[in-house]
Amino acid sequence: MVEGGRWKVEKTLELAGVRGGIRSMNRPTKMEVSSWAGLWQGKEGQIHTLCRDLEVKELRVFGSAVTGGFDPMSSDVDFLAEFHSADRPGIADRFMGLAEGLERILQRPADVITRPALKNPIFRHVVEETSQPVYAS
Repeated sequence: MVEGGRWKVEKTLELAGVRGGIRSMNRPTKMEVSSWAGLWQGKEGQIHTLCRDLEVKELRVFGSAVTGGFDPMSSDVDFLAEFHSADRPGIADRFMGLAEGLERILQRPADVITRPALKNPIFRHVVEETSQPVYAS
């Protein structure tokens, strides 16, 4: 769906309700939330649309957003993503589109990693044990 490169990712973000596209991203503002549940509330549809349009197979949240150390003033949100057809051209655009779209929707920094990037076995175990599902197709 994103063979058209950056323009297609921008259009996908727009269709998912993520206004302003990639270039005009504002930095996140203060949010009165203390956990992933507070961030997620009311944004499920936008996140699901973004994931579907960028051909995400599975998206999970991990880190302080789900383990209790979340600071609404400074914490980012960590995600583990798996894409359909990850070996097809355009995966970099889809990966960056996902990260930038999540930041815009959640109004805070979002870090996205993939399973192959989980090289450290201890870190991999922690992520797998504590992550919570956000989206699956």
